[in-house]
Amino acid sequence: MDPLTAIAIAGTLVSAWGMYQSSKKEAEIMEQQSAANELEAQKLMERYEMNAELSKREGRQMIGTQIAKFAGAGFDISGSTLLALEQTNKSINEEINMLREEAEFAAEQIRRGAGFKREEAAASRKAGKYALVGGLAKTAGYASSLGGSGKNTTKSYTMDTINISA
Repeated sequence: MDPLTAIAIAGTLVSAWGMYQSSKKEAEIMEQQSAANELEAQKLMERYEMNAELSKREGRQMIGTQIAKFAGAGFDISGSTLLALEQTNKSINEEINMLREEAEFAAEQIRRGAGFKREEAAASRKAGKYALVGGLAKTAGYASSLGGSGKNTTKSYTMDTINISA
């Protein structure tokens, strides 16, 4: 095998291996980003749960304070006074529900992004494998062009026959 053919074959193999390794690393990074996104979504929902519990506690305290003030002022805790307390409780629950919907929406968007990263990682791995197989096939093509007779059928190259333009 002449040196230029050997260099071409080696270059093709190195290039294919490099593309394969690069796509593997790219896929690993995307998988890590996906895992980070999943964790972010989980932490978002955990923060919502903590905030919702705090809002409920603050709401109960506020209603307790209102009851104490109404009772201290001599109001009967029934009728319109009770309606006002129920409205306060309803408003607190509506706010908590709205915050839950917002948190769930944000977490779902983050999870979708994580899913897209996993799909990108799979595509990158597949592209790397195709590049490697393509490089091996190209190398096999070079090798088969040498012929199977054991004779070197390739042209010998000298500096005079190689045309390199600047």
